Amino acid sequence: MSISLINGAMAALLLLGAVPLLVHLFARTRPPVYDFSSVEFLRRIVRKTMRLRKPQDWILLALRTLFALALIAAFLRPLLFSDKRIAGLGEQKNVVVVVDASASMGASEGSQARFAEACAEAARVLDGLTARDRANLIWLDADPDAVFPEMGVNFGFLHDALRRAQVSSERGAIARAIALAVEQLGQVEGRREICVVSDFQKSAWTEAAENLPVGVDLVFLKVGSSDLDNLAVRQLSWQPSQPIVGEEVSLIAEVENFSAEPTTTTVFCSAGENRQSRNVTVGPWSRGTAVFRQQVSQPGDLPVTVSIAEDSFAGDDRRHQVVPVRPFYQVGIYAGSEADTARVWQAAVAALPWTRAVKIDAAELAAARTQANAKLDAVLVAGWTGEELPSPDSGVRCVVLPGNGGSLEGLVDGVSVNGKLERQVLDEDRGRLRLSRANDPLFALFADGEYGSPVAGKVAHRFSVPAFAEDSGVAPLIEYEDGTPALARLSATRFLWNAPLATTGENWAGQVGFVPLLGEFLLHDRGESDNISGIEFEPGAMLSFLANDDLDPAEVELTRGSGEALEVQLNGSRQFTSEPAKDPGLYTWRHRLAPVAMSPVNFPVMESDLRSLTLAEVEALGGDGGAAAVGGGDGVRFLRDGFQLWPLLIAVAVAMVIFESLVLLWSTRTGTV
Repeated sequence: MSISLINGAMAALLLLGAVPLLVHLFARTRPPVYDFSSVEFLRRIVRKTMRLRKPQDWILLALRTLFALALIAAFLRPLLFSDKRIAGLGEQKNVVVVVDASASMGASEGSQARFAEACAEAARVLDGLTARDRANLIWLDADPDAVFPEMGVNFGFLHDALRRAQVSSERGAIARAIALAVEQLGQVEGRREICVVSDFQKSAWTEAAENLPVGVDLVFLKVGSSDLDNLAVRQLSWQPSQPIVGEEVSLIAEVENFSAEPTTTTVFCSAGENRQSRNVTVGPWSRGTAVFRQQVSQPGDLPVTVSIAEDSFAGDDRRHQVVPVRPFYQVGIYAGSEADTARVWQAAVAALPWTRAVKIDAAELAAARTQANAKLDAVLVAGWTGEELPSPDSGVRCVVLPGNGGSLEGLVDGVSVNGKLERQVLDEDRGRLRLSRANDPLFALFADGEYGSPVAGKVAHRFSVPAFAEDSGVAPLIEYEDGTPALARLSATRFLWNAPLATTGENWAGQVGFVPLLGEFLLHDRGESDNISGIEFEPGAMLSFLANDDLDPAEVELTRGSGEALEVQLNGSRQFTSEPAKDPGLYTWRHRLAPVAMSPVNFPVMESDLRSLTLAEVEALGGDGGAAAVGGGDGVRFLRDGFQLWPLLIAVAVAMVIFESLVLLWSTRTGTV
């Protein structure tokens, strides 16, 4: 703490505090003392009187001295400052108030939202400025912006901006807001100050410490008195990632409990015209899952919305997604040196009602696209002799049958397979198949025998594929009696097929279980093991859409569910982007009023945890440069303007007069005066 004097030039008046002492000393002056033989009794009376009056004189002296000092000090108008003082007397102040408008500020404590409290506190900070000071406001959201282009003196306009402001649903760009505040203060004279008004949400601010330039005071003004409990829909995903018409989709809603108590809630799911609900109990600081199963019957985008009962923080109680439903599963068949196998594959794929088989060449194989520029789901390569295959990152399932005289070199990642493969003729015993992993989910369909056996029949030819080491990462699924792999998983998307089809003596492809096996093989593990979610945006982001070549760019528009239109522009030949989408919801891209795509905008997950930093933790954000953290606008004014002590000093002077009167009254009544 420190004390400054507004009227410091009058400090010499403090010397008047000695007046009561001088009066007291002169009042005790006595005439010369002469001894008489008859004054013994008078001396006894004097000694008795002095024992009673001496303490009383010192009390009166102290009271009168304190009265004089308090009265004089009041005219000096002293100010009390804390150790975090951020202003000097008489200096021009330049203050940038950064008001947190991020999504977490929409939480309510009692009847007031944190953002409304923040705006009120920011107004109190502005009220403490004088006509010679300058100020500006910066809104902390996904794209921080200032009310004035530079520091200004129109405080009334800033107050009006605070009254009209609304909280956003966006994540706050803290570093950008602070940088903008520093830029505003870069060209001004006098004291420079940044005042940040926020709830200081722990998940957002823990890593937000900034190194500020020398000469800029940093004040953190915390709003919100407590950590709030919250329940939020954290994620919405589905399996498989690209369902086909007629297939069942699992919609997975993840609910998170941001509180220390277990919570039970009802989760509602709206998928197209279908409505479902599930009750979920979520433990403290944990997540719960509700699974909804939906049969998809039409191709195109299936809008899905999951919600829970609204609580005090309703922004994160709803989540949207768009599930792309494919009209069919497209399989590209490449006929290399094994044309007979390619023909059998094409016939088997055509027998599956949800697939479409197309012949592809080497260029389309590498790009995993057909002549119509449609993405392939899987490619079957009959007779591979080193052609470029789809990238493992493309997600395209690639089944490879080697060609005669070919090699596996480059097909199995991380495994060196040298030498050429030779075609081998198998007798009846050697050509029989068996399951390498009978418990693999791939074969679950055949458990009750309804669809036959996946390994019935025999194979007449194979290639001299060596057995793979256990640590190679290769997983044989079907093998020959001698252990040579017939079907093996090489990686998540690549498979080895070592069984040429439509050859003399081969009857595996003619068995009942062959087509169901191929169907299960194509559909199996298309994201079932992963929590797949589609492309989504956060509030404040620009939405994007990749249009087809046949769309007229002038006829493309973007609307929200309420019908509100957003401005869009064409970047490049087919890429459309929009202005920032401010609110969560489903946005629809339309061409000539017909919907062609949808973009989900969802509440930012990190804004759901409403725990905040303590004042000590907030103050530590300033790092070595130091910062002050207060709990209200009055605290900022105390740091800047100090605490006026003169009213207290006047009160002390009045109290001294009252005490002196009481002492004199007591002395008179007791006869001690």
